[in-house]
Parts: sequence; C-alpha cells; structure tokens
Amino acid sequence: MSTAVSARGVRYIKLGWGGEWEKECIENGIARLGFGTEQKSRFRWCSKRDWEKVKKKLDTQFVNQVRLFFEDDGTTLWITFHGDRMYWGFLDRSPPQCHPDGVGVWRTVAGGWRCDDLKGSTLTKDRLSFKVTKFAQWPGTSCKVRAGDYVLRQINGKVVVPSGKRVDTPAEAAQGVEDSGVAAQQKKLMKSNSGITRQPDPLRRQKIEEVAISKTTDHYTNLRYVVDSVEGDNVAWDLNAAQSTRQFKLEVKGLSGCECRIELTPNEYAKMKQHRDLYRVCVVTNALTSPVLSIFAYSRDSKRWEDESERVLQTKDVVAARCWAE
Repeated sequence: MSTAVSARGVRYIKLGWGGEWEKECIENGIARLGFGTEQKSRFRWCSKRDWEKVKKKLDTQFVNQVRLFFEDDGTTLWITFHGDRMYWGFLDRSPPQCHPDGVGVWRTVAGGWRCDDLKGSTLTKDRLSFKVTKFAQWPGTSCKVRAGDYVLRQINGKVVVPSGKRVDTPAEAAQGVEDSGVAAQQKKLMKSNSGITRQPDPLRRQKIEEVAISKTTDHYTNLRYVVDSVEGDNVAWDLNAAQSTRQFKLEVKGLSGCECRIELTPNEYAKMKQHRDLYRVCVVTNALTSPVLSIFAYSRDSKRWEDESERVLQTKDVVAARCWAE
C-alpha cells in the first residue's frame, strides 16, 4: 500500500473480554463485539438502528459503542493490540452478523488486520506513545482515540522512532515542556505558586499516568467492577467502573512524589460537583517507586471529600481547582 492512510476518526477496540477473541480476529480478518448483540431482539434493533429501544436494555455508554460499530461505513480506522503489536484496519461495508459461537457479532476487516506501517516497519508497543498503548491494558472496551492524528502518522511511517524507545514526536515533546513552563530546566521539577509539583519530562509524565491508570484499574477490577476507559470521550473523567446498577466515574491523577496535591480542569471540577455521589478522585502518589492509591469520595455526612483514612481533600477555587490532602 503506497497511498497515505486517512480516516474520519480513530477508535480502539478490545477484541473480547481480556482479549479472548484477539487471535481469532487477527487470523481471520474480522472484528467482534459483544454486549449481547447476538440476542434476537437486540440484533434486530441494532441492525435497524433503533437505538432508543437498545437504550432500554443497555447503558448509554455501551449503546454508543455498539452504535458506532454497527453504523461504521468504512471510514473509521480501528486499532487493537495483540501481543506486543498494534494492529489496524478498516471495516468493510457489509453489515454485522451474529457469530457462530453464539456470542456477539462480527464484521469483516477490509484486507485484514495489519501490524506494520506503510514503510514496512512493525508497529510494536515500544515504539509507540503511552497515549496509544494505554488502551491495551483495558479488559474490555471500545473508545475514541484522542491521539488519532498521532496514530495516522505512525501508520503512514512519518514518525522516526529510535529502536527500543517509546517516545512522542519532537513537536509533542516540545509541547509537553512548554505546557510545564520549564523549557529551560527540563531536568528539574517546578513548583508553582499554588504548591503543585509539576513534572517537566513528557516521557516521565506518560509513565506516571500509565502507573496511575493501571493501579486504579487493578483496584476496581479486583473488587469485581467492570472498568472501561473513557479518556477519549471528553467526559471529564478517565474511567467508568460498573457493578450491577452502580457506575462510578473515576478521575485519575498520578504523582511522582508523596504529597497529595493535584489540579482539576474547569470541566473536571464541574463534573466532580455535578456527579458527587458517583464521582471518585483517584490519586496515585509515589507512582514511579512504591505506588499508593488514595480514593476520595464525597461524604453526605461531613459534606466533604474524604478517603478511607478520613483525609480530607481540600479545594481552592481558581480558574479550575487545586486540591490537596494532608
């Protein structure tokens, strides 16, 4: 293939819970989706795009994932991971079909899944940014990839990555340094007047985020919650943790130090207050040494945000919000 790859959007799909369908899908050039879509009435509603009826059986979050899979006309680029490789492809225009094993539906990937860029180099995890590889750790989800342009550059072979290194492009790295406000002091940590410690190294920040997401995911998964990423959906939190009829909205913050001081964006702070009964602020300190997870939840009794050790997450309204616990 010599023509540059372009797409209307980029989405990640986990092929089966815990990746149980990965091998089958990669070998047979198909994509599978569950959510009970094989059920006769549900399959009929999905095929007719009667999403209002589907919503009566599925949470809105899951309905959106199903809808985008059924309605894709071949213009969305889908990515997934199997082993240490990222695979990509486009669905052909044929409609979804119920899978012969009686679980979920499947669609054909036009030309099959590919794991190389247009120059023939294998798309291994170690040459990709964490903002893409982080999706591989979710046990089951389909979501928008916010770094879609980055994925397309990688597939088109326009990003040169040293062997064995997982880095951002120079422009992305530079942007990360500019955002931290310490372009001239990349090897130093900077404290703003708010007392918030910032990490100027973009690769180090990615690692901290990776550990924080993984630590939080493991915690809720061990409690038998179904955890899905919504980082690419611009909903003002990172993860959904669902169990029975309850679904927590988890905002995850990672810190390299031991002090619990974080910043929330205006949108995150607004949603924190709007959904306070189901919103959780999950802070992972000492992320690069001995990660410690603290989960702050709103207490109706004290009317404060507290963790299990009764530390209070204090807030100071600024343009967004600065929070700390002592």
